[in-house]
Amino acid sequence: MTPTDTEQLRVLIVEDEQNLADLFEIWLADEYDVQTTYSGEAALEGVADHGADVVLLDRRMPGLSGDEVADRLDETGCDAQVIMITAVSPSPEMAALPVDDYVTKPITRGQLRSMVETAALVRTYNDDITELLALTARRQALKEEVPADELEASEAFDRLVSDIGDARASIDSTIEELRSRSETTVFARIENELTGEQIENENTDLRP
Repeated sequence: MTPTDTEQLRVLIVEDEQNLADLFEIWLADEYDVQTTYSGEAALEGVADHGADVVLLDRRMPGLSGDEVADRLDETGCDAQVIMITAVSPSPEMAALPVDDYVTKPITRGQLRSMVETAALVRTYNDDITELLALTARRQALKEEVPADELEASEAFDRLVSDIGDARASIDSTIEELRSRSETTVFARIENELTGEQIENENTDLRP
């Protein structure tokens, strides 16, 4: 589910400690459409009934664990950004978890809101990429099948080219906003990882 301009981002909180879950809801309710559940089973029902854009998921819970919930969401094709917020320190098994971020408690109100804002930006980025791919595929098909002089005289083709430019600009804007965020954000960590790999590869190429 992707929110439109008139819809609030839908955040699902999954936390068996009711006081903490309710606190998270208070921290987010002024900005987002928040649903709070206190078990993994209720979380899956909530996603099935109402959908979700961002899921804030505890790891250790009675009944279905956070790991199991994340696996079930992945199996059903849920496209929400899943952020695991837990007191459990990361372990090698985490590599197999289908989650978008992993954060250890305690966290502050500012950290929580920043994580949700970043997740929303990542969803926007994904949607813009999808739109850009569709637009460019349409343009390529026209260029392959329609004579160039007809395309040059076509207002519809001009609008298509303009829409592609707008989509690229939106992607660039989202990337810059993600870059401007704290180094603790997912995007910055990915960028640092890629930069490190690039430097390592360049150094390898320079070896005799």
